[in-house]
Amino acid sequence: MHASEIVIPPEAAAGLVAAQFPQFADLPLAPVAEHGSDNVLFRLGDELSLRFPRRAEAVAQVARDHRWLRVMTDLPLNVPQPVAIGAPGQGFPWPWAVHRWIDGSRAMPGAFSATPVAAQLAEFLRALQAVPTEDAPRAGAENHFRGVALKQRDAATRGAIAGIADLFNPAQLTRMWQDGLSAPCWDHPPVWIHGDLQPGNLLIRDGRLVAVIDWGLSAVGDPAADLTVAWSLLDGEGRAAFLDTLRPDPDTFLRGRAWAVYAGAIALSYYRDRDAGLTAYATRILTELTEH
Repeated sequence: MHASEIVIPPEAAAGLVAAQFPQFADLPLAPVAEHGSDNVLFRLGDELSLRFPRRAEAVAQVARDHRWLRVMTDLPLNVPQPVAIGAPGQGFPWPWAVHRWIDGSRAMPGAFSATPVAAQLAEFLRALQAVPTEDAPRAGAENHFRGVALKQRDAATRGAIAGIADLFNPAQLTRMWQDGLSAPCWDHPPVWIHGDLQPGNLLIRDGRLVAVIDWGLSAVGDPAADLTVAWSLLDGEGRAAFLDTLRPDPDTFLRGRAWAVYAGAIALSYYRDRDAGLTAYATRILTELTEH
């Protein structure tokens, strides 16, 4: 997926567990087939998961998760519970994390009733934005710039749009990007954002949203950054329910739509020849933006 990534094999992960957490050494360990672009995941027994960074840029997420997920306990959906941080070893160069396992299936578009899930998402974001932000990490390079002022991503976004001009109308995407760029910036105190609120980081059980996982890009910044999920996960009906419940002001909506352009264009331009799943994710965002 990435040229410089390190993918730890299961036997090395098991060796690290046995050496550092002998109380878990007898638990069965199995790779998790579905994972993100930053971490390799394993299930350990019935109640634990292991997260190993797959590239240097993701290493800071280990400590970030361990500290800040502990302040997210009163949210209306489950979030990962940190258990411990492991040290490098077995040829693996970075720290890694032990979390509590959360049962559920990834929220694939079309596999659930969009309207109730959309309302749950909006209520979750309202609660997240109310979490205290004292000493919290600010949006910037460490969280891949999610939630910064859009002007900081202008050159990268325009370059990505140009790079996918064979697939999507660049004038249409540029117009939506420019609308967000021209809207007034968020002029309130920064609030917590998840930063990577996409289908693979949302868990569904029995048709209901039960958890939000993978918080490595969370920070405090412009809440518009989390509106990308309205186009990456939801159809038109679900999007309307989401926006009706969340009620972003018009400028935040324009910035949120621009963040969706950014997410889709950046991901598609980078992953189109690298990862089929992330290519499909990006294509869906851009299709929802341009055809609905």
